[in-house]
Amino acid sequence: MTKKDKTIPVSIDETTIAGETIAQVTVNKQIIGQIKPDGKKFVATMNGGQRFNAKTQESALQEILAEYNLHG
Repeated sequence: MTKKDKTIPVSIDETTIAGETIAQVTVNKQIIGQIKPDGKKFVATMNGGQRFNAKTQESALQEILAEYNLHG
């Protein structure tokens, strides 16, 4: 028996915190991480405190989603 794929809503909302524009990644209306620009790179931070460095915002988003899928 095969399992059907389930669609999960993922959104990226840009907010300003302490004068910095930060992208908040939400899944099912729950914030799972943040992406912050840092010079020419991006810093992805999970709610658990894990931090990842990425060259693009898209790769930072992929890191957050992959970590969420593994441990969330």
